[in-house]
Amino acid sequence: EFEEKAAKLKDILIETTFARDNIFVHIVKWLYASDTPTNLFPSIHVYNSLAIYFGLAHSQKLQNKKWIKNAALILTVCIILSTMFLKQHSVFDVLTAFALAAFMYSVCYGSIAVAFERRRQKRIPAGQI
Repeated sequence: EFEEKAAKLKDILIETTFARDNIFVHIVKWLYASDTPTNLFPSIHVYNSLAIYFGLAHSQKLQNKKWIKNAALILTVCIILSTMFLKQHSVFDVLTAFALAAFMYSVCYGSIAVAFERRRQKRIPAGQI
């Protein structure tokens, strides 16, 4: 029953006929055959791309390398857009990945991280850090 529903969903989401026949159409057909849009929510492509970008943006070692941060941002945006343009994910999948990434950002870099660090500082004597 699941396979039947997945096949119906695939027929709705994925184009089966293409107006042209070129290398790019063949690449998209290969992508559709190998990576079906059944692992939908949230988009791990989007979540991982955002997580990597946030890590690079906060890296002390890359502080003076703006070109790396800018390239990472451009690549992240391209990955996010491609997941929707190639119909691998819907806007909902992308938005939920953003929500998950925002939560994890606050855990790693935001107010939650500050609270954890304060608790850690209280438990460890200053001479032992």
